[in-house]
Amino acid sequence: NYILEITKDRDPRIGACADIGHWVTSGLKAVDCVKLLKGRIMSSHMKDRSEASHNGKDVVWGTGVSDVKAVLDEYRAQGFEGPISAELENALSNDLEATKQCIAYVREYGAKK
Repeated sequence: NYILEITKDRDPRIGACADIGHWVTSGLKAVDCVKLLKGRIMSSHMKDRSEASHNGKDVVWGTGVSDVKAVLDEYRAQGFEGPISAELENALSNDLEATKQCIAYVREYGAKK
């Protein structure tokens, strides 16, 4: 709501980075935040979390509570074309296999257009 307020009546190139992980960690439903910011999303940090709290850990996309599919569906509905940055922290930060699984998730999603 704050971002919407400060960008209201401004150039459409002014917006926000949709940070899925931060929203979920804060107890917000990411897809609702994406819907709220329609037209103001300039980029995204994609992350899936094991739980919606500060105790949650990063997990392979599609296996946690972030509802990555619903977020991608909403991006598609809004015509958002990226960029989307992969955020893999804590135990996943150096896990090449987890990174490959996240990339595969998005590729499979894209193939189902």
